[in-house]
Amino acid sequence: MKPFTSSVVAVTLLFFSTHLFAQEDLAFYIDNAKTNSPLIQDNKNQSEAARLEIDRLKAFYTKAQISVSGNYQFSPIISRDNGQSDFVLNPEAAEKYSGYDLAASNGGVYQGFLNYNQPIFNESRFRASAEQTLVGAQINENTMQLTSHDLERFITDQYILCLQDYKQAQYLNDLIRIINDQKSMVSKLVEAGIAKQSDLSLLTIEQKIQQAALNSYQSIYRRDLMDLRVLCGISDTTYQVLGNIDLQLGEDVTVSKFTERYRLDSLNLVATQKFLNRNTNRS
Repeated sequence: MKPFTSSVVAVTLLFFSTHLFAQEDLAFYIDNAKTNSPLIQDNKNQSEAARLEIDRLKAFYTKAQISVSGNYQFSPIISRDNGQSDFVLNPEAAEKYSGYDLAASNGGVYQGFLNYNQPIFNESRFRASAEQTLVGAQINENTMQLTSHDLERFITDQYILCLQDYKQAQYLNDLIRIINDQKSMVSKLVEAGIAKQSDLSLLTIEQKIQQAALNSYQSIYRRDLMDLRVLCGISDTTYQVLGNIDLQLGEDVTVSKFTERYRLDSLNLVATQKFLNRNTNRS
């Protein structure tokens, strides 16, 4: 094999291998959509915040609190010792002075306190507050699952739309190849005087029509592919060939997340009512 031919074969194999590994399947786009979704991330953050809030409420209502406080009161004087007048904020000793009696103030007053506060009857209030926060966390989790389901549906629909565009472009490409073969055959028949020139002209017109349709579907495929990447939060703009999909029915759903949302909303209202009733009774 000549060196030039070897180089062409190597470049061709590299192109086809890159084209093959560049294919991205439906799961790739769904995973990216869930990872980059701001709604899912927001609900995750809210759920984590709710768990931390429960820990804070438990510490606030049931845990002991220790605090240290202090107080310092000084008694300034105007000292006339050594034949001059001086303003002294915290005098230790003076013989000639004007101000508060040093014998009574001892130069200042110092106080220190160590406070220990242990809640005793706050367990019921903690349970009411924690129940309300816990239901809110469950609502966030359910909303996150609903958002994930919607993303799967949207991404799958857009993915199928891209495949339809690509398959249609492939069909038109095959059709143009057939028309080119027909033109080559009819051209020979025209040269032999068997076919008419008008037959060849009709094939040429049909070829241009199908070529225009092919260019249109190729543009539509690129547009829909970019829309798919936008939905998934992917910034890649290169041309990719999507892999085929084999959609299968999943397992039977025993609990609907849509009806679960209404159940959690009802629990949230009940928990809020309990919390308000306890606070009203205590006040």
